[in-house]
Amino acid sequence: MNKLHLFTKKNVCMLFILTLLFTSFGTVTVPTAEAAANASGYVYYTSDQDLFRIKTDGTGAALIMEDFDVPGTALNRGGNYLYYLSYSGSTTLLRLPIDGTATEDEVFYNDVLHYSIVNGTLYYMTSAGKIYSVPANAAAVSEAKQIADKADTDFEEFKIIDGKIYYNTVRNGRSTWVASKAVTGAGQVQYIAAGAIEQDHHIQTTANSVNIIVNTKPEEQMYSLDCIVLYSVPKKGGAAKALNLNAPIDANAAYSGIWATNTYYLFNKGIRLDSEGHFNYNTGKGYLLNTSGKTFSLHSTGVYDIANVGTDKVAFIDSADKGYVATIKNNKVTSKKNLNISKLHSVYNIMSGGKIASTIFFGDNASYLLNSDLSVQKIPGLNWDYMQLSEDVDGIYYINDDSKDAGYGQLFQLSSNGKTASKLSEQSISRVLLVAKQ
Repeated sequence: MNKLHLFTKKNVCMLFILTLLFTSFGTVTVPTAEAAANASGYVYYTSDQDLFRIKTDGTGAALIMEDFDVPGTALNRGGNYLYYLSYSGSTTLLRLPIDGTATEDEVFYNDVLHYSIVNGTLYYMTSAGKIYSVPANAAAVSEAKQIADKADTDFEEFKIIDGKIYYNTVRNGRSTWVASKAVTGAGQVQYIAAGAIEQDHHIQTTANSVNIIVNTKPEEQMYSLDCIVLYSVPKKGGAAKALNLNAPIDANAAYSGIWATNTYYLFNKGIRLDSEGHFNYNTGKGYLLNTSGKTFSLHSTGVYDIANVGTDKVAFIDSADKGYVATIKNNKVTSKKNLNISKLHSVYNIMSGGKIASTIFFGDNASYLLNSDLSVQKIPGLNWDYMQLSEDVDGIYYINDDSKDAGYGQLFQLSSNGKTASKLSEQSISRVLLVAKQ
């Protein structure tokens, strides 16, 4: 029996010690001093160990704090503060005012298993299995209000969607269930499915439904079983529906995959672990599960990453780290194009106004824009390791990694369509930390 892969999250930022091979591609032109189109948000970054923010049009640069100790994980903007954990696995939630008045951060609360900030409200779970909400601008945690209890602290992930919280709860004192409840704390708990949401990115939405990848046997921590079921819950209320209950997916197959936006869930049938307990994508075959519960073959080898392209295509990276685009009709791949780019590690949709604006492939030493005719263009200076983006702020914000360019080491914006790069600052940038609406 296949052992269960005990990692906690699919790491789409995995580094490969490889050299990127090039063929002849078009190139996106990078202006050296062009203003960005508009200020739709802010970029938070460090320069010489000091923390700054700047508007996304390149104006209004301001110092937030000198000698800033870069946080380890989970940096978010909430109200007039930055919230973060000092290191991965920490339960101490810190915050820092963005007005430049602070000389050090402050402890907001020291018992936080998981947190999320949505529309100016901070939600967090404690080790006692209680979930609270509090205004992000609250003077202190004493203003918090309990909105749920009996949360399963072994599966602490949750997600806020359209006024509801989706989380894991302990039902009848013994079994784990996926549940939802109003974020106000009012009303009854809706029990969705026996099992657990193991990562908040396993939840995706369409216009009318919330789709959740559920592990129906979360108590099994040794072996990979056929236990992953896709559930769909109407946003406006109503009973949940199991979409593939009669054909559950193997846990390793599911956890080696990822959502392609909100249309398909990628999984790798037959995948095994290597001697170090990592997924061996050479042993699996890429399949897609759609939001009707239908599965079909995508590729003859394992598929590492995937993104939507329009309404009938997906871009993906296979086990050989090569890039492809597949056309899908009637739950079947009808054609496939090899893009002739290799040694890739990520493919990503760049969003604008809730719609896909572009699709970009990332490799160790180069990034590529996928054009509408399915050709690719190299994007100079864009490196996955030195960029940040946000679905509610247009563009990608990055440190120019092109050593031959006059703007090397400076902050740039790439437009959402991937066509235009603009310098935002003359400063030498150490790290881009966050892109946020405020």
